[in-house]
Amino acid sequence: MVTKGALKNILQICTYAETGDGSQVAIASVTNQIQKLFEQFSTGGFRTLGVAYKTTDADKPITKDSETDMTFIGLLTFWDPPKEGILETIKTLNSMGVALKVITGDNTLVAKNIGQQIGLKDAQLMSGPELSAMSDEALMKQVGAVHIFTEVEPNQKERIILALKKIGKVVGYMGDGINDASAIRAAHGGRSIEWGLTSLLPARWPV
Repeated sequence: MVTKGALKNILQICTYAETGDGSQVAIASVTNQIQKLFEQFSTGGFRTLGVAYKTTDADKPITKDSETDMTFIGLLTFWDPPKEGILETIKTLNSMGVALKVITGDNTLVAKNIGQQIGLKDAQLMSGPELSAMSDEALMKQVGAVHIFTEVEPNQKERIILALKKIGKVVGYMGDGINDASAIRAAHGGRSIEWGLTSLLPARWPV
């Protein structure tokens, strides 16, 4: 059985880690080393996932509860740079009075790197865990000043949109998957990009 996901979650279900020579060591003995590699890749803008495995009986059903006592085997890294011309697009939006906010499930280090690439060098960030600990009233006071929301859960995207609307902002939202459905519907205008959630096309921009 092989599983992948956010590094924090993968490490929590691992008891061992496999080394380069195929031997196994206690996960606790290499956690700091793994975390440093993760931070190095993330700071460089790479989306990074953990991968683990364990041997199971062929006749035994695999369930969520099977993800215990696993062996960490490595990291998967993905490079997804901003599209060419994005800086000019953002400048055009700013000249029209449209402010850009980034809402992402990516970790804070990756999101900060991407923000710098698209011109948000001094951006104020807020993470999903910080958002969870915040009341709606506190969020309304801060949401306008935040440029990048990181490590955000799908339901938190809608909460951010609603907070922006409550402070008087006209909000447009663009997403690319089913996790964006509630946020798209909550915005004044919402659109799913063409390779994303086709059920939400066409755009809901008000006339």
